[in-house]
Amino acid sequence: MDASRWARAVAVVSALALAGCGGGEESTAPSVTGDPPRPTTSAAPTADPATTTLAQAAVLTPNDLGGPWAVFRPETAAEAVTEGDCGHDTQYAKLPLSARHVGPQLQRGDAKWYVSSASAVFPDETGAKEWVETRKSGAYVECRRAALEKEQKDAGDQRLSVKTAETTGPGLGENGYEGYVRYQLHADTGDGPRPANGSFSRHTYRVGRTVISVSVDVVSSQNDPPDLPDKVADEIKKGLTAAFARVR
Repeated sequence: MDASRWARAVAVVSALALAGCGGGEESTAPSVTGDPPRPTTSAAPTADPATTTLAQAAVLTPNDLGGPWAVFRPETAAEAVTEGDCGHDTQYAKLPLSARHVGPQLQRGDAKWYVSSASAVFPDETGAKEWVETRKSGAYVECRRAALEKEQKDAGDQRLSVKTAETTGPGLGENGYEGYVRYQLHADTGDGPRPANGSFSRHTYRVGRTVISVSVDVVSSQNDPPDLPDKVADEIKKGLTAAFARVR
């Protein structure tokens, strides 16, 4: 399974999203669960110790972000990428599982703002660049959109859908920030699909041969402070600075 899909939707997220249909829309995403990932049976070769250490060092921790972040779900080993998963026919899928790592899913206080990260360490920088380009491609972006939509519907509400909202933003192409896409949750309560209060943002960073994917999943609330998005952005930037220092 593609590591970027490790945060699956649950019915409570769908209910929260529908509850917010008449209210404001937030700029990032929901797809959170406390369920453990399914076990993997992949027989992929083992990466060398230096690569494994690099993969584990690249993911974000509560200490990296600072502030009131706590572990919502612990870090895990990567899962195998199987037929039908996004990226299943890429060099990423052929990496040893120990060359990838899934960081903890973090929640910011009582707000339903969740940050998670995953890493992939390639044999060389060329492989890392190819994976970045794949993640930015139209085919991959659409595959991820369809997968997120399926997860929402499978969580129990066929009225939910996911649309690609944007694929560009400030800072792209600078300081290792190489890819971005935001998916917006929609709900049809009788008058056609309308934006709900949940969204999924996916960010791609690269440091040499290491690719770090960061997911920000949000179910927004009227109780969220107006400056919360800015605080989260600053804390993620702080976290990335720490992660970059560990893998350079």
